Amino acid sequence: MNFGSEIVLNLDDLTDFIYRSKKECFAKSDLKVSQSDGSSIYSNRELPWLYVDHYCGNTIERGTEDVYYDMVLIWSMQYRGGILETHWPISEAISRFLKYALIELPKEFPVRGPREFRLKEFESEGEIFRGSFIYTNNPKGDIKRFIGYEEILWNGDIAFYHDYIGGLIRNKYFKTKVI
Repeated sequence: MNFGSEIVLNLDDLTDFIYRSKKECFAKSDLKVSQSDGSSIYSNRELPWLYVDHYCGNTIERGTEDVYYDMVLIWSMQYRGGILETHWPISEAISRFLKYALIELPKEFPVRGPREFRLKEFESEGEIFRGSFIYTNNPKGDIKRFIGYEEILWNGDIAFYHDYIGGLIRNKYFKTKVI
């Protein structure tokens, strides 16, 4: 851990690490660590970097994604939302479709998925789902400071939503500078 001196990071390196981590965690894998409080954690470690996605809930959820450099928190995002109650019977399919959308996240702004992603058919747990599945993402800002809203439409009805907010973290005890 770096005490006293300023940590200088390249914004492109941070963005690349977030991109790689998101591609390796929730969007790609079902491998997570379940906690005794019912929450779950996905993580990616590429020393000195560490990415942690900690969430609670599985139909309506809230979560935090944090990035550490040399064990100092430097970036964070919070999200909240989930599957609308009318669509709980197909929650596994909605979650699978969300993973398909999130694996297509843009490299230049890897916060959530692409602006739009569509499928007319896909498989979830051995079952084929057909219809119009549309994911949309509406972010504002950049990787340093942003807010956004994402949703999934199934056959024209809103089935899922998330609000999210995040950006760089500054700590007076562990000074960081992102260039």
